[in-house]
Amino acid sequence: MSFWGRIFNALGFEGEKKQEDTTKNVKVGDAKYDLVDNNYYKNLPPVRLVLDQKQLQNTINELKDLKSIIFDFTNFDSNLKYRAIDFLAGSIFALEGDLKMLETDKFLCRLELEEE
Repeated sequence: MSFWGRIFNALGFEGEKKQEDTTKNVKVGDAKYDLVDNNYYKNLPPVRLVLDQKQLQNTINELKDLKSIIFDFTNFDSNLKYRAIDFLAGSIFALEGDLKMLETDKFLCRLELEEE
């Protein structure tokens, strides 16, 4: 390494031989993900757009088989939206599941897997 190279390294500048980082990172908002698993999107639960009470009941019945669904209430009637979310929360509680709010009108619902 040359005289000037040592001075630049001491000041914090990159040296002549720079090793490249081989890991791939994606920055989304404040989160940082490593792109290792190509099956990421296959493991995501399905998203169901709920428009009315009848469709909500049908989707809860579908949840019993799938064990995990994302409920989307963005197009639900605003007057009945909170009542429907309370109904969903009660149903998930009765099914011994877990309810998490992802966004303002999107909820992840997972049922507990039975241990054999």
